[in-house]
This record gives sequence, C-alpha cells and structure tokens, in this order.
Amino acid sequence: MGRGDDADARTAARDATLDAVRGSDPALLIVFWDASLEGDRVLAGVRDVVPSAPLIGGASDGLVAPDHASGHGVSVTALGGDGFSVATASALVGSDVADAGEAVASCLDEVEEKGSTVLLLVADGGIQPADELVFGAYRVAGADVPIVGGGLGWGSVLPGSAQLHDDHLVTGAVVAAAISSDGPLGVGQGHGCHRAHGPVEVTRSTGVVVELLDGRPALDVYLDITDAPDAVRHDPDAFSSWAMTRPLGLPQRTGEAVRHVAAADFDARTLQIAAAVPAGGQAWVMESDRHAVLGATSSALAGALDPFPDDHPSAVVAFDCVARHQVLGPEGVRQEGALLDAAVGGPVCGVYSYGEFGRLSGIHGYLNHSLVVLALG
Repeated sequence: MGRGDDADARTAARDATLDAVRGSDPALLIVFWDASLEGDRVLAGVRDVVPSAPLIGGASDGLVAPDHASGHGVSVTALGGDGFSVATASALVGSDVADAGEAVASCLDEVEEKGSTVLLLVADGGIQPADELVFGAYRVAGADVPIVGGGLGWGSVLPGSAQLHDDHLVTGAVVAAAISSDGPLGVGQGHGCHRAHGPVEVTRSTGVVVELLDGRPALDVYLDITDAPDAVRHDPDAFSSWAMTRPLGLPQRTGEAVRHVAAADFDARTLQIAAAVPAGGQAWVMESDRHAVLGATSSALAGALDPFPDDHPSAVVAFDCVARHQVLGPEGVRQEGALLDAAVGGPVCGVYSYGEFGRLSGIHGYLNHSLVVLALG
C-alpha cells in the first residue's frame, strides 16, 4: 500500500503507486483519492508507473488514514503474486439497479478459485436504491461469497462522482473486483448506533420514500420525536446535517438494519431513505456517540481478523461511513486510527463512504453508518 500527498494529483498518484508496487507485476491496483483532486490526473499518475494492470477505485470524501495526519491525497493498494487471482468488471447503473449488480458480479465466473474469494464493489454513492446492487450481485455470488465495498462521493455532490475501472473514469456506475486468494480473507462490520426514539409504525411507504409514520406525515413525526430545532424544520441543508447522525433502525433477526435519512420533502412532508423501507413494520430513530462508534470499530476489526489468529493480514481495505466520521470528531478519528494501526499491524487503505456493502450471510448486505473491513491474506 502507498500514499501520495502532493498537491498535484498526478504526482500524488505516482508517489503512491511507486510506494505500493514492488516486485512482480500487480494483479490488481485499488486506487482511492479525495474528490478535490482531478480523477484524470490520478489515473495518469498511476499509469506512469504501471501501464497495464487492472485498476478499480474511485473518488471519496476523504481517505481513512490511520498513519497520516490528513485524509487528503491518493492511496494505492497493490495485490500480486501467485497467491492471488483477480477479475474485474464495471457497469453503468440504469433503471434496474439489480441488473447492474448482477452484471459486474459476473467477473466471479472469470476468477481462478484459490481458496477464499470475495467480491469487492465500488459504486457511485448517489445510486438509489443501493441495496438492489447487493441483491443483483447475490444472484451470481450466492451464499458462499462475501460482498464488501461502499458507495463513494463528495458531500452533497453524490451523483456524478467518479469510479475507476482500468483506463476509464466513469460516473453513475458500479465497479467490481472478484478476488480469490490462497490465503485467508476476512470481513468484519459494525455501526455503533442504538435505539433512541420510538418505536413508530411505518404506516405507508413507497420504495425509498416513507410517507406516513404512526398514521401522520413522516417528516412531522421524525422532526417531533428528535426534537429538531426550528432551522431543521425549514432548511434542507440544516435537515441533512441533523439527519446525518439520526438514521432509522429497522428490526431484523440480528439487531437493527440502520438506514440513513437522506432528505426531506418539505412540501409532501415525506422522508427519503437510502434504501427501501417496507410498510407495516416498526422503526426507531437511532443515535450514536464516540464510545459506541469506537466499540463498533473494534468489533469490525475482530471479525475481519478472525481468520488470522496467529498472523497479521497482508493489507486491510476499509469503508467507513461519513456519518461515523462526523460522530467521532477529530479526536475520535485519531482514536479510530490508533485502533486500526494496533489491530492490523500492517498497511491500511480506506475511504469514507456513503452506504456500505457487507453481505456475510443471507441476501441482505447494504449498510449505513457502518464500518466494513476487508482483511487480505
């Protein structure tokens, strides 16, 4: 893994790639950069060093940087050697999101089975409903292959964020890498949210739009039970900031599925959620604090490192929700970085994400307000 922090995107990408690529030609480069940098120059800098290896990645709201003072710059993770087999794919996402997930998961058919296999997805964070990406990929991956990754973007400018596949920068797309290793692959996840308000009944919903809670306009109920200040009740930006740390929780067998409240329609008095919310069930408004978020970080690391009881992984890739970053604050981010450093004992590459993929069992695996960790052996 390598990092480049130069203000010039091409130089930063070249530095990161030189630091990451050692020995034989890499089987895959995973490239992330903060979205203030020009994606075409990032790609050019990588290709200055490695002209032809498969690439996947994208632009994010910042890099997870446990051993760096800044989340800016470019990170490159290089996988190589006889122990890895890799295949990649990408697809533009149209009206049928699940079809795009199925299309990119077909790269699993091209990878040579080495022992442990995972499907890594990097998507435009503005794709809705993003849970359909996981459903589509599951049609190909089945129950035995974990699906990990996240949606990337930059603040409120999510649609149109850049994804990287080989020599192409695309938008509104999902990029995938099927990775098979003769060493272990570990996946862990955690969110750190707890029930704070409710329960309320989801009286009426249509896809990702919740229309009625407890028989009343959903926005009114949400604002009232969270005791939202006046600005939040009228200003879209103030609402987005407020909702960032107050997601919905939907009950499931192993706890709550956390769903980000993405926007409010002040005329229709409805809520837009990051994934579909079925009518007829219960929901809670969730909250979190620094202690709980750091506890979830430890849990996610424990799950990812479980296949490595006597050794460290070769590298770790992390998708960390921007909402967790907001809850942690600067001191909490430093504490999380220390946890990553102490647990991993090796390089960490990661990005802040808008929706995470972490399918370990069952068909569901779209997450919000979560940390997903992939450990590679």
